[in-house]
Amino acid sequence: MDGGRYTSSRSGNKTGSLKWSTVCIFAAVLVLGCQKPSPQPDGAQSTSRPAAPSSSDTEKKPAPVGQNDLKSQTADPVSAVKVFLEAVRTGDDEKVIQLFSELAREQAGKLNRQFAPVGSDTARYEVFNDVEYLAPDGARVKSTWTDLDSQGKPRTDEITWMLRKEADGWRIAGMATVIFEGEPPLLLDFENMPETLKKIELLSQEIERRAAQSQQAASQANANPVDQTTPPNAADSQPPAALPAAPVADNPAQTAQDPQPNVLRK
Repeated sequence: MDGGRYTSSRSGNKTGSLKWSTVCIFAAVLVLGCQKPSPQPDGAQSTSRPAAPSSSDTEKKPAPVGQNDLKSQTADPVSAVKVFLEAVRTGDDEKVIQLFSELAREQAGKLNRQFAPVGSDTARYEVFNDVEYLAPDGARVKSTWTDLDSQGKPRTDEITWMLRKEADGWRIAGMATVIFEGEPPLLLDFENMPETLKKIELLSQEIERRAAQSQQAASQANANPVDQTTPPNAADSQPPAALPAAPVADNPAQTAQDPQPNVLRK
């Protein structure tokens, strides 16, 4: 515990492998079929932080716990998020299933979705102790998730978790995270699975579109290099009287984002 937050890390030997984006990691818990990402387009949220010291290589995966033990471990929202992220990181299918809200499990069952965390030996996470209670049975908890990107560099994403209090403890009901810097966060409501599936599909299309656009711009820049050897003449050095306004392109990703997360809002 450090500075009002909980940190967990684990070293591994999966360096060099292509890592999925944060949303795909947690969406993969529902087997949504996320594709491994193309190189990140400019503007995608990515915050690199110094790697946290790894725990001992002898750290062992925690043994499965019974329902009563899990209830005691999720007696408050922060503890529930810690247990959930550890289960995702270690690929503990059984525990992940138990940690989703009853309605989220019901929604996944109706759509024939199976909970199956991917796990990651190189991931680490931090859970902050500040809790925003929305009602007696609702809360939000902030965290970070760090893993290696496609270049093998640490990538950190901030995630807000929405939780619901049930008879067996606090359970995960949704998540929100910024995908593109400067744009509203993407909200995934696990208790509304059809909407979540649609948002994931739209996000995948938008990431592909931005990646292709970024690659096209880079190719054009390489094909038309600026000649720095010829000094500009007097006419060239004069700035234009006015620059035309750049056209504002429609952003398909906006349809997949909810600037006002309403999961568990009372």
